[in-house]
Amino acid sequence: MKTILFFLITISCFGQNKKLTDKQYNESGAAKIEFCQTVEDAEKLARIDLAKTPFVLVQGGIAPIAYPINNEFSNSCGVYYYELGCTGPERKISAAYNNIVFKHLCDTYGKKWKKTIRKDAIGLKEFKKKNGC
Repeated sequence: MKTILFFLITISCFGQNKKLTDKQYNESGAAKIEFCQTVEDAEKLARIDLAKTPFVLVQGGIAPIAYPINNEFSNSCGVYYYELGCTGPERKISAAYNNIVFKHLCDTYGKKWKKTIRKDAIGLKEFKKKNGC
């Protein structure tokens, strides 16, 4: 009986995923990025998010798609995806936000994070070309 109970408890511990609350999403810099007018404003929001809950911005569509790799990246790096929908801020503003997050990922995880991040993250290709990380 003790063995079964121990087994059930350990399974439930390993199956835990951190879920973000609506408040965390709504108070994030990613949610405020659409109101940024300059690259500097976007970078400031990204730095604030790094201290709380960091996000990577991706351009979505009418209906967002949940990829299985999203959870793998979020669980391993502690960074979540924020889909901007059909319209969003200028690409240079979104890329500036993401560049700060990408630099943080390089400093923290080296090259490991690049294997699990979505390839459609805004500014990822340009970041890889400029930075050897």
